[in-house]
Amino acid sequence: MDLKLHLDFCFFVNADLVLTAGWTPRPQPDLVLHAGNASIPPRTVMRFARRDLRSLVPMGFIAVFDLSQEPGANDPSEDLFLAMGREYQPLTRDRLATDFAKMVEIGVDETFFAYVRMIASRSVPTPEKPMSHRIGSRILAAPRLDKESPEYVLSVDQGVVGAAGQGVCTGWYIPSTASPEGLSALVISDRQLSPVELMPGAMPRPDLQPYADRYAFSGRDGWAASFRLPAPPTTPVRLVLMLPGQLTHSGIVRPLDLASSDRVARVLVETTQAVEDRLLAGRLHRGTLPTSQLSPAALQPLASKQDGPILLILDHDLGDTDLRDVLRRVAAVVERPLHLHLLRPYLTEALNEAIAGAGREAGSPIQFLGCSLIPPPPQGHDGQAIFARSSVLFHLEGGLPTDAPDDEPALSIQALDPMANLPGGADPAGVARRFLTDRPPFAMIGPARILLSPFAQPTAFLTPEAGLRQLAAAMLAAGHARIQAAPGQGFLAGNRGPFCQNLIEGVSWHDFDGRSARLISEAA
Repeated sequence: MDLKLHLDFCFFVNADLVLTAGWTPRPQPDLVLHAGNASIPPRTVMRFARRDLRSLVPMGFIAVFDLSQEPGANDPSEDLFLAMGREYQPLTRDRLATDFAKMVEIGVDETFFAYVRMIASRSVPTPEKPMSHRIGSRILAAPRLDKESPEYVLSVDQGVVGAAGQGVCTGWYIPSTASPEGLSALVISDRQLSPVELMPGAMPRPDLQPYADRYAFSGRDGWAASFRLPAPPTTPVRLVLMLPGQLTHSGIVRPLDLASSDRVARVLVETTQAVEDRLLAGRLHRGTLPTSQLSPAALQPLASKQDGPILLILDHDLGDTDLRDVLRRVAAVVERPLHLHLLRPYLTEALNEAIAGAGREAGSPIQFLGCSLIPPPPQGHDGQAIFARSSVLFHLEGGLPTDAPDDEPALSIQALDPMANLPGGADPAGVARRFLTDRPPFAMIGPARILLSPFAQPTAFLTPEAGLRQLAAAMLAAGHARIQAAPGQGFLAGNRGPFCQNLIEGVSWHDFDGRSARLISEAA
């Protein structure tokens, strides 16, 4: 007698999640997973039609079960059975270990692409790289959809991805009939798959009115999407847009343009401003941010050489010729050799002459290490390091943060605070709070390996100052840093450095980093 429950594949998605795939003619199957004495209902069920069954009735299914719902259900000694009414199918251990690869390799298109949509919707975790590579290869090898058909019309207006793996895409989509199922998307690069934060209908598009006679035009047919790859891409990044009900094709595949971080940020700001719902705009920005920015090792106090050269990480936001005065002032205060890393994209002739002139005048040598918009890696820097903007060093009138004694916290921070001269304004707790909320410029000194640690991995920020502020906040919370207020009255921020630009009118690089930092802290 032919069973009404047919099990094609079963496997562990992770230690607690079991995925089963098969088919049944029942329109509403009451699927249950039995694990020992536990009976677990599915956490997610997806139904779909399958061409191989020669029926338009949605008989195919994928069901995901969470064993962590019941104590002991994920005990390896327990036998697992998929049940529907009085019918049982055993989930043998050998199948649970091998069926995943089989489904990716030989599963019918409808089952495979239904699973891919579960990855895109985060209903199941993204697989590890080896399996993600096999899934991505099958997606890219599958037939693709046209951008326009009698059932829909779709366009990708722009799609950019940065070197750290952050990306933003926009476009529009109009189906011929309204559907409860919407677009889903993911990105493919190297051996990576990554879900996309996709927001259909997030932006008004009244310009699409000419399509109203053929499609279900709503006036809000613009979509926006953002993502963050787990690792920086080394091969082209492709956006895969999957349309509802189209389980025999991969979807519409669009290569994304590799762009600088500031261009990605500009596209993101312009897109979030076009999204009227502020909650959705926040989600869109958050989708480009990493889940974690600092490694635990960065928060540990480290001993450093107290008598060797000091590494000066300088955000020179003044004129090129002013660098000579800045270096002369720092050298006079520290009275130790300086190793200079300049946060500039390249060295101009005026900057070179300023460094040489300051070196001739300084009592201690000044060695130029190089320049780039990112501080150097921690390797090879065992001494102390100072970070500051040039305009801050001028304002401090020679009063730099001092080396911390052995019994003091590792980092020393001086933040420009207009409230410092008010009664009680110099209280360290209040200064630390305003350091995070008001985000004033600052100078800091500490072991170079600590200051450089945020830049050993891809950063979420446009400016090194934002990464160091996040580090300082974490070190303050852990009790490994001290902060003091410096008077902020009369401070004139420089406007000549690479980080003084605006992404768009009214939104500077520092403003953008402030938004990113707030979203990261809210998600923590």
